[in-house]
Amino acid sequence: MHATCQRARRAVWAALAALVSLVVQPLCGRLPEGHDTLLHFYRIPVLNALWRQGSAFSRWAPDLMLGYGYPLFHYYPPLSAYLLTALYWAAGQRAPLAMALAFALALAAAGAGMYRLGRSLHGRAGGLVAAATYLFSPHLLYQTFERGSLSNALVMALVPWALAALLGVARRAGARRIAWAGLGVGAVLLTHAGASLLLVPSLGAMGLLGAWAAAEGWRARGRKALAVAAALALGLGVAAFFWLPALAETGLVRYGAEIASPDVHWSLHFASALAWPPAAVDGLANPALPLTVGLLPLALGVGGALWALWRAIAAGRHGGRPAAGDLLAVGAGLIALGAVWLATPSSAPLWERSALLRNLQFPWRCLDPAAVLLPLAAGALARLPWRGGRAARAAAACGAVGLVAILYAEALPYLAPPRHTALPERPTLGQASAYQAEYGAWGLTSWGEYLPAGVPAPPQGPAFAGADRGATLAAKARTAELPGEALSAAGDALHAALDLRLERPATLTFATYWFPGWYAEWDGLPVATRADAGGLLAVDLPAGQGRLTVHWAETPLRAVADALSAGALLAAAALAAWPRRRPAGDRQAEERSAEAGRGSLAVPLALALAMAAAGVVLLAGKAIVLDRTSTPLLRRVEGQALAGLEQPPWRVAGQALALAGYRLEAPDRLTLYWLALEDLDRDYTIAVIAKTPPGEHIAEVAHTHPGLSLTSRWKAGRLVRDAYTLDLGAIERPAALRLFAQVREAATGAPLPITDGPSAGLSEIPVGSIRLPSEATEAAAGLGPVGAEFGGLVALDGAALPAYAPQGGELTVDLAWRSVTTTEVDYTVFIHLIGPDGGQAAGADAQPRGGRYPTSFWRPGEVVLDRHTLPADLPPGRYRVEVGLYDLATMARLPITGGDAALPDRAFLAEVEITTP
Repeated sequence: MHATCQRARRAVWAALAALVSLVVQPLCGRLPEGHDTLLHFYRIPVLNALWRQGSAFSRWAPDLMLGYGYPLFHYYPPLSAYLLTALYWAAGQRAPLAMALAFALALAAAGAGMYRLGRSLHGRAGGLVAAATYLFSPHLLYQTFERGSLSNALVMALVPWALAALLGVARRAGARRIAWAGLGVGAVLLTHAGASLLLVPSLGAMGLLGAWAAAEGWRARGRKALAVAAALALGLGVAAFFWLPALAETGLVRYGAEIASPDVHWSLHFASALAWPPAAVDGLANPALPLTVGLLPLALGVGGALWALWRAIAAGRHGGRPAAGDLLAVGAGLIALGAVWLATPSSAPLWERSALLRNLQFPWRCLDPAAVLLPLAAGALARLPWRGGRAARAAAACGAVGLVAILYAEALPYLAPPRHTALPERPTLGQASAYQAEYGAWGLTSWGEYLPAGVPAPPQGPAFAGADRGATLAAKARTAELPGEALSAAGDALHAALDLRLERPATLTFATYWFPGWYAEWDGLPVATRADAGGLLAVDLPAGQGRLTVHWAETPLRAVADALSAGALLAAAALAAWPRRRPAGDRQAEERSAEAGRGSLAVPLALALAMAAAGVVLLAGKAIVLDRTSTPLLRRVEGQALAGLEQPPWRVAGQALALAGYRLEAPDRLTLYWLALEDLDRDYTIAVIAKTPPGEHIAEVAHTHPGLSLTSRWKAGRLVRDAYTLDLGAIERPAALRLFAQVREAATGAPLPITDGPSAGLSEIPVGSIRLPSEATEAAAGLGPVGAEFGGLVALDGAALPAYAPQGGELTVDLAWRSVTTTEVDYTVFIHLIGPDGGQAAGADAQPRGGRYPTSFWRPGEVVLDRHTLPADLPPGRYRVEVGLYDLATMARLPITGGDAALPDRAFLAEVEITTP
């Protein structure tokens, strides 16, 4: 039995390693390019600058905002930045490698933590099912690769560990368990503020449910619930130095106004919970990946919760006690479904009424707890009855392979990220400032939402050269404006000491923003600091000579919060050092208990081996096949063309951009895929133009930010998806439109020439055509029947024309065509007036509806009403009106069946008399 346990344990770790390798593999090579990757990347030099001056932790980052300072770590949890900077030094000061290692560690910790959590409730097999479901969760991978949010990826890695520790407290309340659970909850709070507002309540709910499920009787349940509450309180205390001041001082910054802005309104950020991702495209800069927990994880989580509910009900019917794992799986499923609902548009009325929810800013954040709890519920599926020897092992192995394959197929589009082409190995403060200014990522947050409320707008540039590159606070003092002189100046970025001689009272302004925490003394006596009209730090000084010291320090509120955290850490250390009373064999006993009721270890062993083999095969397949050639599973650009898309007849604009393909999503929606052929140094506008077949300009949509970015930021090889919506509502129907793409110089509006076209002078790339059919299904009333059919392609069901027309006027002929079958030829309609002598007296040739709706666009059964006008400048008399169709390229007429048999290629409509006016 011991040998079997050892084999099962090794197989489990092999399976976990294979699964983790599949999701970590995209981190090999160049760093993936997520939306927020550089926000985290450039925090490395900011934190390094603080460490170099001896500041282990500072709420104020003096070099951000182009040197004017920013309270980054007062409002943004610091743990992810500290981990990344530590890895930077561990990796030999190679920042891209450190970033990749941080994401890899987060993914590995997520998988291992979810396995541990699932194993504690559902055994080894359940732990593996939970781990696989979590690792391939589209939401987890979206945060890692598409968003590139290290803090969000890290918090998703820590939550399973924190929940496992809390449930451990619920099972057996011990001092050490309470300490570790408290530290886990504290780590969650110190990693991501928005996510923790949802994750910590979910942890608390699951911990209390675990306490209720682990005991009988209200007294025993009360004791366990108190232990869980103590662990939660300890976690809140550990992180109090961060969350308490941040919550209490939210009004000091522009956060409230920023989240109410229409550009970031909560209603724009719901998730697509039931969406399947589009086909994977390697390196696409802005794939249309849905924010979702994934259809398969959702189905597995719901299925596991239902199976656990069935088991709990069955246990109750037989007078037994439901297993704690089953009750927790049901609870996890219910909380997850509620969270998924809150992330979808159907919950909008609740968001509208709840200020607490609106403070979360993005409804899709509710997917965070759902992504954690659904795999936990899915692990209950391992409690299916596996007994049956070899057949059970085979079923478990096949199920494991299928599970991994389908999970990987849904996750694959999230595992093909674009990549940064050139990132500095040792990023500097100057590069951090350049990034903030270029992208508007002020303060290395999304849009500078923590800018002090008294600052009217972000700065236009540094106050002086080097102000954002480690300049001292003394250097930022505007002493030249004082009525006197500065005798000496010293200090660092957060402290300044200046000896001044002033002729009269004056105000000294510093080129840094004021925020509570700046203190000043004049000759050892406190003087007030304040914000001037521009939000800068200002100090009012008396006349005379003296020493001014200005420094950054904690406010009373922050000092209280620091003391709470210090006390909580001391309590955690004391609890962790509490004498151990638990017998050494308890952990093994718990593991054996977790496996109880599931037969021998043969089934988990078979499942683990199958998962390991599936992971190895998929990893080899991606490295050998998917990463090297275009396949339906993972498409890539080959020869400037992206497989799986419609291809234009020519594609290169000005040697700068190539249209790798396009897709017409709907008559009014077109998506273009552009490939940068070189590093672009200028901005281009890309327009989609809709024209009628004769060339009349009907509609145009121009994007100055194709793919929501400036082309001057595109590097060679960058592939960008650019989606357009055309306004076609005012166009008379039926109609046909041909679409063209044009690349223009943004500065001048001049179009780039097409360099691979069939002739010189082209500036437009054809990108398909659309048809806008009429809603009519039959000929309009009042048209006389004709009953002629041309070439088996088109039937003329009816026609109407006046019996008389005045000489010198016009003759109007209305026709009702009906498409019999499709054709690729655009046929031309001819209408002839045949005089009394049998010769053609007049005629008119035109494609249907003046060329706006050619026959190649018609569909079988479609009725097209067509009007033609002929001049009636003819001698008075009676004239025959005949109609037919011909191919303009060959001048060949379509033969006719029906109608007047004497006319083999045209139909007789009626006679009209031209009268004297």
